[in-house]
Amino acid sequence: MRQLLTHTSAIPEYEDEVDWRRDYSERQLAELVGLLRRRSTPGQKFEYSNSGYLLLGIIIRMITGKFHADYVRENIFEPLGMKTARIVSDADIVPNRVAGYRMSKDRILNQDWVSPTFNQTADGCVRLSLNDLLAWERGVRARALLKPESWSQILRRSSSRAARRIPTDLHGRSDRKVARRYTATMVRFRVSKRS
Repeated sequence: MRQLLTHTSAIPEYEDEVDWRRDYSERQLAELVGLLRRRSTPGQKFEYSNSGYLLLGIIIRMITGKFHADYVRENIFEPLGMKTARIVSDADIVPNRVAGYRMSKDRILNQDWVSPTFNQTADGCVRLSLNDLLAWERGVRARALLKPESWSQILRRSSSRAARRIPTDLHGRSDRKVARRYTATMVRFRVSKRS
């Protein structure tokens, strides 16, 4: 599970292997990910992978019997006071929600429709406000929710070769003072950040 959390599992992205307009069960998605050819030896290399977080969401249900969003809401969002944080729902009316857009031939268009399946997986379906992000940061700084030994594990810099290649630590600090570009592609948005 640590390798799933730290993107060192060598499990490739599942996104190119699915039909975004089709519904899938958790079992079908887990089986699909299980058939993907590993990119490298697990634990040897940092390679961002949404597939790892997809699997973590499925594992949460297997262990707790709860949908990952319910578990996260009850055990993280509510205790930290994250009032607007939620899993994407096309049905819910969410005050001040921002819709996703895409560019096409210099025109701004609504994002493409995708199956509700992909708005419910644990690899990018959380929406929150800046106030929620600040509540999250306060929780991390206060070492809230977890036992001290769990925080020690999270904050401990691993000596593995893969961990040395992870771009930033939990607080966004980097060992290198060079410009980096991160691009995260999600179902609804494409976000670029320069730091």
